[in-house]
Amino acid sequence: LHGSTTLVHISRSPFELLLNSDLDSVFFNNQEFARSVSYTHTTGESRVYNVIFDEPFIEANPGSEISINITNPQVKIKQDAFVRYPMKGDSLVYKGVIFVVDAIRPDGVGVMLLYLHRKGR
Repeated sequence: LHGSTTLVHISRSPFELLLNSDLDSVFFNNQEFARSVSYTHTTGESRVYNVIFDEPFIEANPGSEISINITNPQVKIKQDAFVRYPMKGDSLVYKGVIFVVDAIRPDGVGVMLLYLHRKGR
């Protein structure tokens, strides 16, 4: 029909509702696991978000054949927290250090993983 409006209702399962509640009240609560960061989109728009910050990690086992692990810094953030979808090149400030977003990976359950590098490196 020309000019008609279609309404689509998507309901969430009880598990999804519980998970979303836990993400807000526990994991992305800065009184629990999360920390607040200043996030700047490539458009110049800045906001404060609660994220879980994973420090860079390097492991090497000199005596073994092969065992090298390198992980860049990364943050986890609730996908629906963003007002504007994140982009490569966005930046955030954590503990006074500026990090730049290299890649964005949604996990399929409402959390995004942002891979970072320290600005200037």
